[in-house]
Amino acid sequence: MKPIKEKVFLPSRLKLLNPLPMPKEGCIVAFHSRYRNKPPHVGLFRLGRILHLQESGVSWMPIQVVQAFGFNRVSFYD
Repeated sequence: MKPIKEKVFLPSRLKLLNPLPMPKEGCIVAFHSRYRNKPPHVGLFRLGRILHLQESGVSWMPIQVVQAFGFNRVSFYD
Protein backbone atom coordinates (compact mmCIF):
# COMPACT_ATOMS: atom_id res chain seq x y z
CA MET A 1 0.00 0.00 0.00
CA LYS A 2 1.45 3.36 -1.03
CA PRO A 3 1.09 6.33 1.32
CA ILE A 4 -0.97 9.24 0.08
CA LYS A 5 1.38 12.17 -0.48
CA GLU A 6 -1.12 14.93 0.05
CA LYS A 7 -4.85 14.79 0.44
CA VAL A 8 -6.63 18.10 0.04
CA PHE A 9 -10.03 18.82 1.52
CA LEU A 10 -12.13 20.98 -0.79
CA PRO A 11 -14.77 22.97 1.12
CA SER A 12 -16.79 23.19 -2.10
CA ARG A 13 -17.50 19.45 -1.78
CA LEU A 14 -19.56 20.09 1.36
CA LYS A 15 -22.28 21.33 -1.00
CA LEU A 16 -22.66 17.74 -2.25
CA LEU A 17 -23.77 16.60 1.21
CA ASN A 18 -27.18 16.90 2.85
CA PRO A 19 -27.08 19.62 5.56
CA LEU A 20 -28.74 18.79 8.88
CA PRO A 21 -30.27 21.32 11.31
CA MET A 22 -29.07 19.30 14.33
CA PRO A 23 -26.42 16.61 14.78
CA LYS A 24 -27.42 12.98 14.51
CA GLU A 25 -25.49 9.83 15.26
CA GLY A 26 -22.74 9.22 12.68
CA CYS A 27 -23.09 12.52 10.83
CA ILE A 28 -20.20 14.61 9.52
CA VAL A 29 -19.37 17.72 11.54
CA ALA A 30 -17.57 20.64 9.88
CA PHE A 31 -15.99 23.31 12.06
CA HIS A 32 -15.52 26.51 10.08
CA SER A 33 -12.67 28.84 11.01
CA ARG A 34 -13.21 32.53 11.49
CA TYR A 35 -10.45 32.95 8.88
CA ARG A 36 -11.87 32.49 5.38
CA ASN A 37 -8.63 31.14 3.91
CA LYS A 38 -8.60 28.11 6.23
CA PRO A 39 -10.56 24.98 5.27
CA PRO A 40 -13.04 23.49 7.77
CA HIS A 41 -11.91 20.97 10.34
CA VAL A 42 -13.99 17.80 9.93
CA GLY A 43 -15.03 15.08 12.37
CA LEU A 44 -17.81 12.57 13.07
CA PHE A 45 -20.61 12.93 15.62
CA ARG A 46 -20.59 9.86 17.86
CA LEU A 47 -22.39 9.35 21.20
CA GLY A 48 -22.82 13.09 21.70
CA ARG A 49 -19.16 13.92 21.04
CA ILE A 50 -16.92 14.65 18.06
CA LEU A 51 -14.44 12.04 16.86
CA HIS A 52 -11.68 13.84 14.95
CA LEU A 53 -7.96 13.87 14.22
CA GLN A 54 -5.39 16.21 15.67
CA GLU A 55 -1.62 16.25 15.27
CA SER A 56 -1.42 14.44 18.61
CA GLY A 57 -3.74 11.67 17.38
CA VAL A 58 -7.41 10.73 17.50
CA SER A 59 -9.62 12.70 19.89
CA TRP A 60 -13.18 12.22 21.11
CA MET A 61 -14.34 15.51 22.60
CA PRO A 62 -17.50 17.44 23.42
CA ILE A 63 -18.46 19.88 20.69
CA GLN A 64 -17.76 22.88 22.97
CA VAL A 65 -14.13 21.84 23.43
CA VAL A 66 -13.52 21.57 19.68
CA GLN A 67 -15.20 24.95 19.14
CA ALA A 68 -12.76 26.50 21.63
CA PHE A 69 -9.93 25.75 19.17
CA GLY A 70 -10.90 28.87 17.18
CA PHE A 71 -13.88 27.81 15.10
CA ASN A 72 -16.85 30.16 14.93
CA ARG A 73 -19.41 28.04 13.06
CA VAL A 74 -20.41 24.37 13.13
CA SER A 75 -22.31 22.55 10.36
CA PHE A 76 -23.74 19.03 10.34
CA TYR A 77 -24.07 16.86 7.22
CA ASP A 78 -25.60 13.50 6.38
